[in-house]
Amino acid sequence: MNVCIIGAGRMGKAHAGRLARIEGVRIAGVCDVVPENARALAEATGARAYTDPEEMFGRERPDAVWICSPANRHSEHVRLSLKYKVPFFLEKPVAVDLEEARAVRDEVAGSGV
Repeated sequence: MNVCIIGAGRMGKAHAGRLARIEGVRIAGVCDVVPENARALAEATGARAYTDPEEMFGRERPDAVWICSPANRHSEHVRLSLKYKVPFFLEKPVAVDLEEARAVRDEVAGSGV
């Protein structure tokens, strides 16, 4: 199973460490807006580094994505996962306000992902 991680900060690193220990899971791509963070985690996991999540989705075609980006980017990254029909694990919170969280919930419910 090829997975990608969006967000190479503290939570991204924590999840990468756990994912790396699961038999059959390969971390294919790591994306972060800070190129050095993306590169460092990618090198540690044998993945490719990206600063653009859309490019990562297009090139890696992951089986699943871990969304570990800052909370204010969560809904954007969920929508990108839905666009590419990729199941996702999302760090909390879903969104930064209730209205956006409800909108994301409704989009996910109707997506088939």
